Amino acid sequence: MLHQKRVIEEAVWSNPQIEQFRAEDDDPGLAVSLFDLVKTFQSVLERAKHRPTYEVDSDEVSVPT
Repeated sequence: MLHQKRVIEEAVWSNPQIEQFRAEDDDPGLAVSLFDLVKTFQSVLERAKHRPTYEVDSDEVSVPT
């Protein structure tokens, strides 16, 4: 029953060009090391520290009732 469900879902949600991107063993592996990921995350945190902050003044508006 689960196999039939999988076959149906693959037929409904298929992408004809997906086969180009699948590897023989269907395991993409990692193209980067853990060190690369940590280094990139640190650079993202550094950029977040230096991003500009904006102050928006609020105008008081009265609405007639």
